[in-house]
Amino acid sequence: MASSLHSLSSVYQDSNPSNYPQRQSFEVPPTKKWQIWQQLRQLAVPVWVDPSGRLNVVVSSALMAERVSTLIPH
Repeated sequence: MASSLHSLSSVYQDSNPSNYPQRQSFEVPPTKKWQIWQQLRQLAVPVWVDPSGRLNVVVSSALMAERVSTLIPH
């Protein structure tokens, strides 16, 4: 049991924690920008729109980066 717990927790640990926090910038369709912005706010991550219209997000871990990326249309 302990070994399966260990392997599960290692999945959530960042391979290189010094990569975080990091800013990510996304080009999103203008029609979806407000909706995506609200969803990102619900994750409690800092999010803003820069002058070029890109959504910018600060993620603090690989897990959060993954959750953010699932909200962004690819």
